[in-house]
Amino acid sequence: MDPSPPLPPELRPALTILDVLDEGVLLVDRSNRVAWINRPLASLFGLDRDALSGIELDSFVRRHLSSCIAEEGVAARIAALLSDWQGVADLTCTSRTPKGRERELLISGDRIEDGLLKGMGIVRFQEITGEIRAKQELQECAEKYRTVFDSLDSGFAILEVIFSADGRPADYRFVEKNRAFERLTGMHDVVGKTMREFA
Repeated sequence: MDPSPPLPPELRPALTILDVLDEGVLLVDRSNRVAWINRPLASLFGLDRDALSGIELDSFVRRHLSSCIAEEGVAARIAALLSDWQGVADLTCTSRTPKGRERELLISGDRIEDGLLKGMGIVRFQEITGEIRAKQELQECAEKYRTVFDSLDSGFAILEVIFSADGRPADYRFVEKNRAFERLTGMHDVVGKTMREFA
């Protein structure tokens, strides 16, 4: 394995900053070899970052990331996207840490267009486990709310008041309604419509 050419000394301050980020960062040289791995990425996947300098990117992904990614075929997809740097945007996957903990990751990459690293690639690994859990919890709450709202015997509708140019109430729009509202009023498909439109 040929080592990657050493990164310019002027990059040391930037690499120091990248080493203390909360996300993993992989720098890829112009010949698609691993140039540098930051500490969070090494820790996330249990990698020896010095030993991997110079390894071909495809080999790095298939040999070192594939065992850490839970979904079948995702490592191959990452490798294919990074081979020509086309469409490497916001790929999500589940990773397993060396200790067996599962994390949701957002992976994105791009070629650097200017500066000292012009022509090199950067791949970011952002943990989004908390965001995904929050979305799931929000969806579960919305489903519970909908179940309770629809099981009421009383008819309910949530309305948005629409004001005229002079500030007076002029109409209202149906934002939400439950099943009992439809049953009791005979008004169907009203959500999103104003009373004038419905009438």
